[in-house]
Amino acid sequence: MKKLSMIALIFVLLLTGCSSGNNGDDKEIKRMSDTNNKNVIDMNTDTVTGTDAKAEFFELVKNSEAGDGKGINWDGNKASVIDDEMNSFDIDDGGYVSENPPKYREEMLIEFRYPEGFKQVDVNPDELDNCHFTDGDDEIIVKQINYEEMVAAIENSDDYKQTDSVHIQDYRSKYFDKYMLYVGLKDFEGITKAGYTLIFKSALEDRSYIVEVYGLGNINSIKAEAALVMNSIDVLWY
Repeated sequence: MKKLSMIALIFVLLLTGCSSGNNGDDKEIKRMSDTNNKNVIDMNTDTVTGTDAKAEFFELVKNSEAGDGKGINWDGNKASVIDDEMNSFDIDDGGYVSENPPKYREEMLIEFRYPEGFKQVDVNPDELDNCHFTDGDDEIIVKQINYEEMVAAIENSDDYKQTDSVHIQDYRSKYFDKYMLYVGLKDFEGITKAGYTLIFKSALEDRSYIVEVYGLGNINSIKAEAALVMNSIDVLWY
């Protein structure tokens, strides 16, 4: 009787061990599946290095298509594909931004339009063409720069990737002596935001500027904000 009890105990222990092993395998398979899901890019995953995760993020943004009813949500750490009914060719009213946006203008310096709801912060009366607007989640920054130095700095950073996904209209680019456009990830007081950077050298004045539009949430919305600012910026010379 004692021998039978021992055999039964060993049998139960073997079953328990097998069951635990299978659960561990299932968890590992699920974790690997989540990590390899190209529709979700997590910068904090323990199986992808930061650089590789950024490359995957840029590839996800590159492969997003206009009019397909999809978007990419960025929450500060993770990018995921979402449904976006505004990303449709049937919508032609601007969708993500207001039809009559306010204008920022400083005589003999610059002017541009920006979305409603943004407020100017960090005002420096000595550098009025260096400005920062925010609505809390999204940021718009315009600064005068050295073109060559800024291009070199961005090209040497893995936080940026060249893109043409924000269309710069001909009526605007004809006033650029040269320009570069990037999609990027940038830190704002400890929060990583996604967006777009335009660097251009004016064809009208001996001045160059960087235009940055970054935020949290739907990258299609951030892209629309970037298109508004970048296609309205003027370097004033008269």
